[in-house]
Amino acid sequence: MKKKNQNSRREELHWDEESEEERQDRPAMRQKREHGPMMDGRVVGGSDSPAYMWTFLVGIRRNGVFYCSGTLISAYLVLTAAHCVHE
Repeated sequence: MKKKNQNSRREELHWDEESEEERQDRPAMRQKREHGPMMDGRVVGGSDSPAYMWTFLVGIRRNGVFYCSGTLISAYLVLTAAHCVHE
């Protein structure tokens, strides 16, 4: 019988798709609509990707708000930074 690792932390994942309304409400999209492309951000002159193009990327939300990102490394495991899961 395997011992349960007491240091491991399991979180329930909720898979959902971002609606067009949610996508348009992102701060970068609001900035683009109101003032043109952001020049002080990390990405300059980028463009949106079609849905399902980067299927291994994961957005992590807390209380419904984007908090962190991660990479899907198997059907049930997400690799992310420690600060995304430690409080």
